[in-house]
Amino acid sequence: MATLANQLWEKYMGQKPKPTDQLKLIREVIDQISLNHVQADSFQISIEKQIPILIDFIKKKDLIYIDPSKPLIVRKEPA
Repeated sequence: MATLANQLWEKYMGQKPKPTDQLKLIREVIDQISLNHVQADSFQISIEKQIPILIDFIKKKDLIYIDPSKPLIVRKEPA
């Protein structure tokens, strides 16, 4: 996680000095990324919008076979 946080630091934190404490570095990157998280009331819609993008990625990379007769759906999450 520390390696990933180090790699993402400049992208999300700009020129802000990196903390020397790895746990603090990780926390700051996660906190910054979390600011872009979708709101709870828009979660379902956001996921549904991503399905065609994800399917396209899977097909382009030839990762798995997706049966066209069985489309992917996003079930409603519990209340």
